Amino acid sequence: MAARWSNACIGAAFLAFTVTFLGFFSSSLSRRVGSTRVMTRARVRASSLFPRRLRAQATTERNLFVAGNWKMNPNSLEAAESLSSLVKVASTSLKRDRSDLPSVKVGVVPPYPFIGSVSRILQGSGVLIGAQDLHWEANGAFTGGISASMLKSMGVDFVLCGHSERRAVFGDTDKDVGKKVKAGLKGGLDIVLCVGETLDEYQNDLVESICSLQLAHALSGVSIRDAVERLTIAYEPVWAIGTGLTATPQQAQHAHQAIRSWLSKRFGEDAARCIPIQYGGSVTPETAPDLLAMPDIDGALVGGASLVADKFQSIFTAAASEAARCQSMKNFSENSQKVLGASPLDYWDAVEMVRELSTKAEDIQNELHHAKRDLERFQEVRQLEKTVTYIKAKKSVPCSNDLGESPVWSQRYERLFWVDITGKKVWSWSPDGGSESAVSLNLPSMVGCTAITDKGGLILALEDGFHRFHLSTGIMHKMTDWPESKMYGLDTRPNDGRVDRSGNLVVGSYNFGHRKDGKELGSVYRLSSTPSGGASLEPLKGAPMHRVSNCISFSPDGETMYFCDTPTKRIFKYNYDPETGTLSDQTLFYEMPPEMLGMPDGANVDAQGGLWVAMSGGGRVVRIDNSGNLDVVVEIPVKSPTSVTIGGASLDMLYITTRGPDGGQIYEAKLPTGIHGLPETEFDDWEGSTDPEGSYKFEGEGISSFLSACEEKVPRLESTSQSMSSISSTSASKITTNVVTGSGRDVRTANAISSE
Repeated sequence: MAARWSNACIGAAFLAFTVTFLGFFSSSLSRRVGSTRVMTRARVRASSLFPRRLRAQATTERNLFVAGNWKMNPNSLEAAESLSSLVKVASTSLKRDRSDLPSVKVGVVPPYPFIGSVSRILQGSGVLIGAQDLHWEANGAFTGGISASMLKSMGVDFVLCGHSERRAVFGDTDKDVGKKVKAGLKGGLDIVLCVGETLDEYQNDLVESICSLQLAHALSGVSIRDAVERLTIAYEPVWAIGTGLTATPQQAQHAHQAIRSWLSKRFGEDAARCIPIQYGGSVTPETAPDLLAMPDIDGALVGGASLVADKFQSIFTAAASEAARCQSMKNFSENSQKVLGASPLDYWDAVEMVRELSTKAEDIQNELHHAKRDLERFQEVRQLEKTVTYIKAKKSVPCSNDLGESPVWSQRYERLFWVDITGKKVWSWSPDGGSESAVSLNLPSMVGCTAITDKGGLILALEDGFHRFHLSTGIMHKMTDWPESKMYGLDTRPNDGRVDRSGNLVVGSYNFGHRKDGKELGSVYRLSSTPSGGASLEPLKGAPMHRVSNCISFSPDGETMYFCDTPTKRIFKYNYDPETGTLSDQTLFYEMPPEMLGMPDGANVDAQGGLWVAMSGGGRVVRIDNSGNLDVVVEIPVKSPTSVTIGGASLDMLYITTRGPDGGQIYEAKLPTGIHGLPETEFDDWEGSTDPEGSYKFEGEGISSFLSACEEKVPRLESTSQSMSSISSTSASKITTNVVTGSGRDVRTANAISSE
């Protein structure tokens, strides 16, 4: 009896498991139908066992949409009309010669001057007309702008908002994009909203964060009806646009799935299923079929390939073929439902299941191989970590920087100074005043870095050049131009910089287009003051060309300089001659291991010669000792620390700048016992005339607050000797620093000072 009961229980359990498995398996299938995407949730008829869990769910449809963005092409109206005619012929012939294929939405997005002619040529073809941008105002004094009503009157059906080139080249902010979306909807236009991440953001695992942020700004206040009926999202990884690079279908699907998840939270699951999401990023006839086969990719925003009619036709034909395949699958499933009165696993489900399982088997094999290799690396890392000290940083200044950078600690003022590069601000804060005592000053342009002068001021590296800012008067005047933009026409700005041990400011550059062209355009420069009050800016001899300069810092004796071109993830050290400004004997100091997250950003050197490096995107700062071994890790609760300095009364506090979207504050961490910092070398400034032509005077409450906060705490002529007292005599004997005397400038060694 007990045996029979046991067997019955086992049989019932097996039956329940089988039915549940079939229901779960069939529920996971996704189907695209005709020119629409249909998400089906088939169920085995088992209502007598699980009536609530296995009831059928409704299907939701969304259109496949392929649009060709011509950008600033072609060069003439004649060429645009010719291309339009070819697109019309291609679209018409597809409908005529391949009547077996369902139609898909096809659109072209010509430049403004060609819209009228293109619209007339394509009239009646079914090809939609798009515009590349619009202004959010309906009319008014906005030279170069174009309104939604103007576009509508020219026959435009939809408009692109937030394309990456509008954001990067023309400075469209997320707020601007949101206003354009609302203006387009109000003006009766459909919207194609472009979102996507840069290569740096992709490598730092910020895809979902960036897309979510862009979506939140752009779709704030948009109704569910407008989202469902008039919105298309175009996911365009910026690093793939115009570069020939393309995200793999799996990478694109992952991003599209994340976007649909965000849409589901914002508008509801049913509405999210209705909103098409295009992929845009070097789409070609070769890559289109595999991309369009992904369940959450509902078309393509095509760039260069749309300028060749045959290629564009191949892409929208691929979309139609994919739609036809899914139509046949739907028809088969519906017919089997009529015969069987249920929603069984049909032939196509079985074919797809076998294909997916085969792919998964290969993937599992590869994963096992990688897992074994990763385990070996992990064991090596764990062995290394036994010798690593871990510290947790805490928030010290709750400010909100877009891109905090270039922290410098001034013993003269007993304050921390830093800049917000894209926020166009310089900041100052004293630990004695508490976390809320930070003050900031708005600057006229982006600022790459700052340095303290020995005459009571700051050097600010703005986009147009280097400026001397007097903390006593609030006057700023220009010392010299930034040569890469002024003389050579390069799209760069000053970036990472630090004063060498002899009082010269060494600064590298940032190539604005490095994510697109990948070109090493920038040089490293050395700024020195001249007796006339001007400045000498010379390229550092032997310095490497680069894309994004970082890690510029100097050994305690001033004879070694560290440098990194951030995208390479490799830090080099050079012999540095402070007299001639020459680098020599390049040596690889540290290369990030593949498993380490982030990229090297700003750095600083402590009194013991250790290099502290902010790992932007990795959520940590690391210390690399003289031998190139990692020995300290400072963990930070945000992803992107940007730079570091050592300060505080005893030079034993590490201060860390960070950037958004999750950072932007200042963090601090106590250095391990036995490690302390060096006084930040001040820029050796002759100063000269304090109010030459081109001076800039700040006005308003901001400058008053900033200047009143920045009062000297240490007598000017005694600053070096006092700062040296905080360093042990053993360390001090190896340090070269600036000593300001009453009679002029004199560079001496710490040994010479102590002997006096």
